[in-house]
Amino acid sequence: MRNASDGTARQRNSAPAKVSELLALAAAAKSSGDYKSGALHAHAAADLARAQDDPASEAVALRLLAEQQICLGDYEAAVSAAEASLLICLSLGDDAGTSRTLNVKAFALMELGLHEEALSAMSTSLELASKLRDNELLYWVYNRTGTIHANFGNFQQADKFLLHAKSFANNLDAQEKFCILNNLADNAVGLVTLLRDRKDDAAAAQALIPGLQNGWDALALAQEARHPYRQAISLSNLGRLLTLNREYDRALSYLAESRAIAVQHGYRSLELDAILGAALVQEAEGHFDAAVAELSAILRSAIDVGEKPVILRTLKALSKAHQEAGDFRAALDYFKQYHDLESEIKSAIADTRARLLAGHLDLEEARQEVEQHRQRSSELEAEKLALQRRASDLDRQAHQDKLTGLWNRRHVEAEFPGLLAAALASGSALCVALGDIDFFKTVNDRHGHPIGDAVLREVATILKHSSRPTDLVARWGGEEFLLIFTRATPEAAQQVCERMRLAIAGHDWSHLAAGLAVTISFGLSDLRKADTYEALLAAADAQLYAAKQNGRNRVEPST
Repeated sequence: MRNASDGTARQRNSAPAKVSELLALAAAAKSSGDYKSGALHAHAAADLARAQDDPASEAVALRLLAEQQICLGDYEAAVSAAEASLLICLSLGDDAGTSRTLNVKAFALMELGLHEEALSAMSTSLELASKLRDNELLYWVYNRTGTIHANFGNFQQADKFLLHAKSFANNLDAQEKFCILNNLADNAVGLVTLLRDRKDDAAAAQALIPGLQNGWDALALAQEARHPYRQAISLSNLGRLLTLNREYDRALSYLAESRAIAVQHGYRSLELDAILGAALVQEAEGHFDAAVAELSAILRSAIDVGEKPVILRTLKALSKAHQEAGDFRAALDYFKQYHDLESEIKSAIADTRARLLAGHLDLEEARQEVEQHRQRSSELEAEKLALQRRASDLDRQAHQDKLTGLWNRRHVEAEFPGLLAAALASGSALCVALGDIDFFKTVNDRHGHPIGDAVLREVATILKHSSRPTDLVARWGGEEFLLIFTRATPEAAQQVCERMRLAIAGHDWSHLAAGLAVTISFGLSDLRKADTYEALLAAADAQLYAAKQNGRNRVEPST
């Protein structure tokens, strides 16, 4: 469970009295957890500010609206409201407002599964916050970035960002302190589980201790504020952490309290999460039949209300529970349902991305119509922003290789500098690999270009499936592929490339052409001796050449 608030909107002294009143009501409702009321007040404030030609207050109202729509689960509407606020902040030159609104937008994008877009928004927000040297903004940037990493399972990286955010929280108010403590507790659940799956029990035990303490501190702040939403979230987090600590009775007590609050206030998603947490306690205690019964009931409820994230977690838990109970057929069936739904969610994310893209253009057109009465300078600035956004959208479409579906050279050249700068700034590892299909010209000459194209597609699929979600895999040109491994040591990158090499060499290519065999050679480089874009590529290319000279079908490690 993650706290969706992103700082209380600041009132403008210059705003008309009625707009100020609506903004205050919206902020108060948000602070109390009454998000439906808060959204109505924020919407009314935005409409009135627009009618009174008060763009600064309209931007604040739209950001408040987006924050509350996130808590209500209306993520696409939140993105639209944040986008509208961003356009105004940019036109006013309001860097602080732009940074705050990007944080809100990134949260909504994260909840939609658009992690790449969310991290891109946070990168821009970090630039603005750093330029302003605003500790509150920096707190929210690092907090939100950590939350995004946690959301796609990168718990160790998330912990680093969240702890950095915590260092800025001492002088902030109780709401900000609750948020970071709650997020650290939530991330500890994933981090401890990950470490235990890796059989690193000592590190897991070490991570659990501060996780529990952060959970207790978050709950104390939520109770002191008498904020039901925060209480329900922190109780749920503590229930899951106590389950990991094998305090099952206590975990059930906290989860039951979380569920009661969620039912009372209509937090349906939190209610289902609390029920799921209780079922996982049954599973942890070895009561597999009881766990299966409860999980099956949760699954039906989640399907009824369309809570796909809950459905996904429940299917995974059902598969594990049946496996532990020895019912491998049922375990396999739920595992298949889990992966089918996961594919469906990925497809839905692609559809959402397309809808938001279209929505951006519609928003621009509507904004230009509404603001025609504004000064000509403002109109020109808005048109400039619209053109930049459309150019960006077209550029995105041009970043994918049509044959293989991988990223293309243009995308790499756009993303590589940012990945490299981030690695150098944080001191984290980054490795680059160039892979080249061996004797590819012979494949084309013997079997024809259609078979050669099919080989390229299947090699691309193997490379993609053998890499991590955070790795960048691209077709560099012809039969050559580029891979960028972020936060991976040279040894780890070499192991991944070796796995890819073996997968390609061992692949059954006979369905394409009788007697067809395909191998690949890799050359690796890393930041130990090369710290520029050009130097890393040149070093990887040199190692690839060495791999070819040394007999092909091999990985030549970084030197």
